[in-house]
Amino acid sequence: MKLQKQISFLENNSDFIISGHNAYLIKNDALGDLKLQEEHQTDASSKEVKQGHFILTLTSVFRNVINDLDLDFGVCINCDTILFSQLGEFGKFHFHKDIRPAYYRVHDSGVWSLRSSKEKEFESSKTFLHLYDYYFKKQEKVIYLKMINLYSYKKFCFYSILKANNEWNKIFKNLFLDFYIFLSRGYFRGYAVLLRKVLSR
Repeated sequence: MKLQKQISFLENNSDFIISGHNAYLIKNDALGDLKLQEEHQTDASSKEVKQGHFILTLTSVFRNVINDLDLDFGVCINCDTILFSQLGEFGKFHFHKDIRPAYYRVHDSGVWSLRSSKEKEFESSKTFLHLYDYYFKKQEKVIYLKMINLYSYKKFCFYSILKANNEWNKIFKNLFLDFYIFLSRGYFRGYAVLLRKVLSR
């Protein structure tokens, strides 16, 4: 019934490429909150999907356009983020309010769940940098500017965790790498802003 609703919607709405719905978090056998908060319980335009609109992988159904995708996941762990972003080139996302939430179990053996907050922020930043390079090659300025901003935000979150742990050697090592990353892409001002935020007390 759930899959039929999603498939029927996509068959009857050619301007949509993907659909999904909400899910409850389950941790230690306890039912938690909904994973998607109210601001994400909505349809998204093609542009918004490309810019990283939050879509739950376990609830998603999308058109079979894989052969038309330029899928280069590189070394990124967040492959679903890359997939959904590129699917956005083919259409919009529909959020099904008419489907009951699924259940998303958080456990220590998951590819993502087992990682620390520090690792999650770092890996997310790599994903957005990868998407920046992808959309820069396609000269989609609005999208690649969004991606470099998301990269900067995630790296700031990463640095904040390092500062809280007093890991200054890692901070300076990563700041050196970020200097090259920003400078090679023509965003020295973006690096200066990030550096100021990181070094401020």
